[in-house]
Amino acid sequence: MKNFKVEIVKIHPENPYVKIYLHKQNEIDKIYSVIEQLLTVNHVNITMNQSETRKSLVVYPMETCSAEEMVCEINKALNTFFQKNFYDGRFK
Repeated sequence: MKNFKVEIVKIHPENPYVKIYLHKQNEIDKIYSVIEQLLTVNHVNITMNQSETRKSLVVYPMETCSAEEMVCEINKALNTFFQKNFYDGRFK
């Protein structure tokens, strides 16, 4: 089972953004802080789904990088975050 899923959304092809879906919602504020600090990230929002049962993160890239570059950075950061938390014993 994956801890997260990252996808590029291209509603407006000139302004793509990234959605991050989390399996466990209890760490969303910590993950928000991690993602917000990445150099490729311009802005992060926490959003609710339409039925208001699950949260996700919407991430907008800096103008100087592509959404694909930002996804690479996000994947690295989240893999590190979940690996560290797993070894700390929080995700047994």
